[in-house]
Amino acid sequence: MIRNDEEAISCLLVSLQRLAQCAARHAISPLHEFSVHIHGLLKRPQHPLDLNDQVLESLKSCLTLMAWQLELIDPNDGQLNMDDSEQVMLIEELADQVSQNCTCTLPTCRH
Repeated sequence: MIRNDEEAISCLLVSLQRLAQCAARHAISPLHEFSVHIHGLLKRPQHPLDLNDQVLESLKSCLTLMAWQLELIDPNDGQLNMDDSEQVMLIEELADQVSQNCTCTLPTCRH
């Protein structure tokens, strides 16, 4: 992953959005929700996001789980039956890393 590359970040955001839309169309709600959450954390117009090593590592964990989820979709019925506890944990970790590493001066950001 490339740190703070605007083009790469934009491409990632578009890909997450497309994946969320496709998952929603096919009623694969765990993948849809996970994609939407990650997209929402990375697309924060009120401040520039610093994709430092900790944020990138958390993001990598999320994308790795997402890759596993894609592999686990049942080819017969198109469903993804799984416990979402790992998703929740990774989203919380990514949210924490994003909030710790924002470069803004807004009171909602922690430094």
